[in-house]
Amino acid sequence: MDRPRFARAGVNAMLMTLAETPSETLLNRIFAMQQWLTNEKPPWLVDIVPAYVTLYIVFDPVLIDRFTAQRWMTEAWSALESQSIHRPKQHIIPVYYAPDLCPDLDIVAAMKGMAIEDVITLHCAHVYRVYALGFAPGFAYLGELDEQLRVPRLATPRQNIPAGSVAIAEQQTAIYPASSPAGWHVLGLCPLDLQPTSDDLQTTFAVGDEVRFEAIDKDTFISLGGHCEVVS
Repeated sequence: MDRPRFARAGVNAMLMTLAETPSETLLNRIFAMQQWLTNEKPPWLVDIVPAYVTLYIVFDPVLIDRFTAQRWMTEAWSALESQSIHRPKQHIIPVYYAPDLCPDLDIVAAMKGMAIEDVITLHCAHVYRVYALGFAPGFAYLGELDEQLRVPRLATPRQNIPAGSVAIAEQQTAIYPASSPAGWHVLGLCPLDLQPTSDDLQTTFAVGDEVRFEAIDKDTFISLGGHCEVVS
């Protein structure tokens, strides 16, 4: 895509699409743009939310019209092309990979023709980026999953899985912060409480953060507050 594409997202908001597909380079540039705008504080800018390939922009229509805002954002995006350094916050997330609790470990291993230990090793080997937040409060979409682990979503979603379920689907992985329906394959359980606080909905993860999974044993899982619930 040569130039950003804009779409209306309300009376005083617009969606700025910057590419067709996400990439590490694009994300770094998007986060650099967000950081620059946060520091620059143009008076007409109310809010800016980054995602995979977009920036969601809320503006004050009293101070600027839509078309001037689009032109301003396009020029700023071009000017920041060489300033794409982003230092993300890093998270190490403990996971109890247990076939007796998470039957999808066996299923994924069989689908990919590998041992369960290899599935665990591959899932822990990669450093993931938070591409977007959504679906539920505190839910972070993490990518990119190793191609050897990519599997489709479940044909029939489960009605409920435990909070802390660590799952994969297609090119992404995620941690379910609360018990909920799910259509992803659950590989393990995280003992940490990742639900946003009720007062300000502050989440553990932010778009652009880095996440790495670390395999732990059952005793460590329980000592960190985990509950041995079977995913069924």
